[in-house]
Amino acid sequence: MIETQMKPRDCRRVPDVEKVLEGLGMTPTSTRRDGMSYCTLPQGGGWCQTLPVPEEAWPPTATHCEVVRWHPDKAYRRSRTGHVPAGAEAHWKFRTSEIVERLRALGFQAAITGPHRVPSLHAHQDILVWQQPHDRLWPPTYAWLGSEPATPHFGQQPAASAEREALLRVEGVLKRAARQWPFLRGTLSAQPALAVWWPPYAETCVRVLWKPTTPYVRRPDGALPPEAERHFGRGIPRVRKALTAASYRVREPERPRTPEDEYAGFLAWRSPRQPG
Repeated sequence: MIETQMKPRDCRRVPDVEKVLEGLGMTPTSTRRDGMSYCTLPQGGGWCQTLPVPEEAWPPTATHCEVVRWHPDKAYRRSRTGHVPAGAEAHWKFRTSEIVERLRALGFQAAITGPHRVPSLHAHQDILVWQQPHDRLWPPTYAWLGSEPATPHFGQQPAASAEREALLRVEGVLKRAARQWPFLRGTLSAQPALAVWWPPYAETCVRVLWKPTTPYVRRPDGALPPEAERHFGRGIPRVRKALTAASYRVREPERPRTPEDEYAGFLAWRSPRQPG
């Protein structure tokens, strides 16, 4: 599981998506018997859950965003021995397309974004769902065409996987930044970015988190130290500078970040296929 460290402001969900999924019969139902709670998964079409998305991964101009994670029906899941049942790929494509089209028909923006995911390599499909104040064609057509499939969920990952190498490279950049700007030391971290978060044309993508050092974080009484805003204003540009100097493209939230956020997130990515 990827630790996202999200604050409530990052978790503004798209209104009514849960109701759409319930209407499709794709959400678990809970019952209580003899003092015990039971969760029953829907049969036939798979089931869904929703996940928050950090603002640095939101589509341009989005006002709300989340991920709908679809899990295939039990009859079409890859077995522990690696067997993929007949019809699994058709089940995967039909059901996820149905969810996307239903959401779009109700006025939401929805797309399967990021590197390719298939039932032989992955346990689920992620769908990005968002709202924006006006129609905008996003993502670009064929944005991830030709990219390697997303890191598999099944089996042991090779020690030299592309995702691990990308993560180690970014960690090296952050270590150099901490040496160059001591006030950043101990406040920088890198983690894999979910494939559905990747920007268009990205071939590698890592999430970077910067958190202010202890003297500048919120006090137990809820107050912010007087110098917190200045510290935040110095830290964010220097993280950005460190990443761009290492030839990474950087994606950030569109709104200004302040000490009220308590941390700042970035997507650091590379792609030789980026137009222009």
